[in-house]
Amino acid sequence: YGKMQISWNDGTQSVISQASFRAEAFTASIDGGGVSEGMFMGDTIHMNGRTTISAIEIGAQCITSGVSTYALGIDSFIIGSI
Repeated sequence: YGKMQISWNDGTQSVISQASFRAEAFTASIDGGGVSEGMFMGDTIHMNGRTTISAIEIGAQCITSGVSTYALGIDSFIIGSI
């Protein structure tokens, strides 16, 4: 579980608290987090995507310096009453 901040292309931001993050070799997903601040406040998030960085690279970052960014291509992104 973790906290996520989304910066939208119009300059606004949304904060998702307590979302479940799952990363595998070539895919990533985020589920169940409620938007606690900003645009879509009170709604729920669901996201599926393809990773642009491997799980091995992320693991190495966790061990050495900590993960500060995670890049992925988004296939499906839903925020709302789901």
